[in-house]
Amino acid sequence: MYPPNIAIAPIESPAKYQNSALDTPAASVLFEKPEAYITTSRAYEDPELTLSQFAQALDVSTNQLSQAINQVGEQTFYGLVNRHRVMAACSLLTDPKHQHLSVSGIGYEVGFRSKSTYYAAFRRECGITPSVYRKQAKGAQS
Repeated sequence: MYPPNIAIAPIESPAKYQNSALDTPAASVLFEKPEAYITTSRAYEDPELTLSQFAQALDVSTNQLSQAINQVGEQTFYGLVNRHRVMAACSLLTDPKHQHLSVSGIGYEVGFRSKSTYYAAFRRECGITPSVYRKQAKGAQS
């Protein structure tokens, strides 16, 4: 039930990584690692997660991981993490087993440290607030 991502403009200019040892095909392959790992490990639930911790878990350098996320994913590390947090929040917001949690409580459950960051990331990904998302989901289930 998660809405598709809105297309965003690249945040990095192609010239930024012109002298990097990591070329675009290698960055594409490397980008698959954090995408798979963050989904299966649910690393996004750790509100203290940093790029260096994430790179260490993947056994890659922080510079190469950051480049792959920026260049291939066209987002920052925190953008990647927050996107996964929002996807998890969408799932919990529509799950009847989690209806006892407040909308803010769900944000904290998926790893956000503040309500404002949670709402801003949710609005950026879905175009609406988590409260509206939950209300619309309830209306669709009726």
